[in-house]
Amino acid sequence: MERCTIIVDARDRFSTTTRCLETLIANTPQPYDLIVVLGGAPEHLKKAWMAQFGDRAGFIFRPDFLTQPQARNLGLRAATTRLAVVMDNDNFVRPGWLDPGADSLRFDCRGEPL
Repeated sequence: MERCTIIVDARDRFSTTTRCLETLIANTPQPYDLIVVLGGAPEHLKKAWMAQFGDRAGFIFRPDFLTQPQARNLGLRAATTRLAVVMDNDNFVRPGWLDPGADSLRFDCRGEPL
């Protein structure tokens, strides 16, 4: 599978972020880039996430809460791959979750290969 960027946005509900990142890292085959966009997160949570996931994810921290489009646009601007997948921090993925979605990104809206 082609390398892609997975963007996780956590806009205001931080209680599910750790589990989201744990399941994502455990159930997503390499290669991929992971960008986590956090607006308004408390300092103690930022430090905990950086300690636990900092070697496997890039973090974008903003002091104020973000709307979903703001968070996703920040993540997309930071992406360096051709393909990107965007998800909220309340998603908990299972093994094999990425392949079906990534396969559909290889075709345009007419079904023509990209």
